[in-house]
Amino acid sequence: MSTSNTVIKVGVKGNARKGKGERRRYVVFRVWCPVPKRVLIGHMNRLKYRPYLVYYDGVFGIVRCTNRQKEDVIKHLSTFKYGAVKIISLKTTGTIRKAKRVLSEYYKFMPQPLDP
Repeated sequence: MSTSNTVIKVGVKGNARKGKGERRRYVVFRVWCPVPKRVLIGHMNRLKYRPYLVYYDGVFGIVRCTNRQKEDVIKHLSTFKYGAVKIISLKTTGTIRKAKRVLSEYYKFMPQPLDP
């Protein structure tokens, strides 16, 4: 009886799959008016390769895509139409850790609500 060493490949969650020569990119963006998460995900699903929304809190968000899809994702985010909503790409990083660091830096400089 011979045993064969088989390797089982497990897919990456979302459609930002790493193919040959592709690297993951994380696009940090800001939304200037609150948008429901469901609406934003529906807008992102219109792209053929469906980037993955990693984080969204109503003000800031992180989208995962590949280095080849990065420009299309940024362009798609900037053309988002939902009332008077405007989405601006802040930074593109190569790791989720750096993207979270960028978010924490932006949160430091956000005005805090005044308590009466």
